[in-house]
Amino acid sequence: MKRFLLSGLVMFITLTHLAAQSVVVGEASGLNTEYSYPTPFGNNFKSHKSQYLYSAAELAAAGLTAGSISEVAFTVVTLPETPVVCEGFSLKMFPTDAFSLVTDAWLAAETNVWGPMDYQPTLGKNSFTLETPFLWDGISGIVIEICSGSELAATGANAIVELSGPYINTVSH
Repeated sequence: MKRFLLSGLVMFITLTHLAAQSVVVGEASGLNTEYSYPTPFGNNFKSHKSQYLYSAAELAAAGLTAGSISEVAFTVVTLPETPVVCEGFSLKMFPTDAFSLVTDAWLAAETNVWGPMDYQPTLGKNSFTLETPFLWDGISGIVIEICSGSELAATGANAIVELSGPYINTVSH
């Protein structure tokens, strides 16, 4: 297996191949706060949706090659005092030829790869073995969409995750 770290939210991707390898895409350029977005583990509002774009050029420059992605993980650097529970947490992944995301212009997410189910993030690496592995063609960019929440959700603070752009599309309710 090849293991890749995408630093758009310091995220690991595991590709099914013969050798294991870690690769960093981009540089961590900041952190969300307990009350700001984007973060994959938002709990400050009842629900949230975010899309994260990784261009084919960024992925290739990091050494990522075409293959089946079977795991993604996000690194939490700080947890709030009150535990975060992301109700109905789900991950979607899809290929795109887009070079950027435009505010309020969501790209259509077609492939649900994990969830929805309640998830409580932990300090450090939070891994998600994909229920449906994502086949990356090595040419397209990848968009990862994260959704969670419900009208009945309790609100609190967000888990803090390292970030690097672009992550324009974030909506919280």
